[in-house]
Amino acid sequence: MYKSKHNNFHKNIKKILFKLNLKFSKCEFFFLNLGKIIILSKEKNKKNIFKIPTDTYTQNLINNEKNGYLNADIKLRFNNLPRFTLLKYTKTCSIGKMNYLGKVKGNYFNFKKFYKELDKSRLKKTNLKNYFNLLKKKNFFSINIFNKDFDRYYKKIINKYEYQEVIMSASHGDFVHWNTAVYNKDYYVYDLEFFSKKRIYIFDKLHWFFLPIIQKIYTYGFFYKLLNKFIFFYFILFFLKFFFFTDYKKKQFDFYFILYLIEKENYYKNLLLHIKKNHKSTKDYLNRTKFIKKFHTEILKFLLR
Repeated sequence: MYKSKHNNFHKNIKKILFKLNLKFSKCEFFFLNLGKIIILSKEKNKKNIFKIPTDTYTQNLINNEKNGYLNADIKLRFNNLPRFTLLKYTKTCSIGKMNYLGKVKGNYFNFKKFYKELDKSRLKKTNLKNYFNLLKKKNFFSINIFNKDFDRYYKKIINKYEYQEVIMSASHGDFVHWNTAVYNKDYYVYDLEFFSKKRIYIFDKLHWFFLPIIQKIYTYGFFYKLLNKFIFFYFILFFLKFFFFTDYKKKQFDFYFILYLIEKENYYKNLLLHIKKNHKSTKDYLNRTKFIKKFHTEILKFLLR
C-alpha cells in the first residue's frame, strides 16, 4: 500500500466519508496503484475496510468481488472468508465494505491452511475450443485487442495436446499469500476482485506458488540477468512439480500450466494498456508489470516450443 498525504485526497472523499458516517480523524487512507482507494476506519472499537471505486475498472472489480464471496464453490474451497457487503453510493457507484482482518498475512508454505480441493462432482468439463472462447470474453478492462494471440496459442496447443478436455471450477483469480490473513487463529482469504466461475481447476493453486517466484526474480533480477533464462524455466518447472504438484503427470501439468500462462499473459497485456491510458501507477509497479508480462510470454514460448 502507498499511504497518501491528507492534502492529496480524491475530490469526492469528504462526501464519501459523510455518506458512510465516518469521521475523518478515525480513518486511514491508502491510495494504491490503478486508482484504488482503501479506507481503514476505526469507529467504536470496530475496524472496517472500505474499497472506493474511482473509475469503471475499479467499480467492476468491487462488483465482481461481491459475486465471488457469494459463490458456493468459493465458500467450499476456502476455509474462511470475511464479511463483504456493497454499499450504494450513487446509482452507478457502490462501495465495498469488509471487516478488518489484522496485519498478519499467510505464509507461502501454509497453502493447505487456506485451500481445500473441491469434490470432483463440482468440477466441470469442456473442450479446448470452448475454453478459449471463454478466455476471449474474460476481460476486466475496457479494451481487449489480443484475440489473435489466443488463436495462435490455440493452434499450438491443439498440435501439442490434440483434443484434451479442460477441467474447470470456480476460481479466486488472485490467490496468493499476501491476499490472506491469520486473524484470531483462523485462516482467511480475501480480495476476490478477479473471481471467475469458470477457470482451469488448478488455476488458484498454480497462482499461489508461481506468482511469488516471479516477484522474487524481479526483486533480485541480477541473478536472472547473469544466468541463462532457460535455467530459471527448468528450475521453476522442477520446483513446482516436485514439491507441489507431485500427483500430476508431466503432460497434464504442462497442459494446465500453459492455459494458466495464456490467461495471465493476456491479463498483463491489457493491464499495461490500462496503465498507459490512465497513468495510475508508480514507476516500480509499471516496471514490475512489464517484467511479469515478459516472463509469462517467454516461459509460454519455452513450453510450446
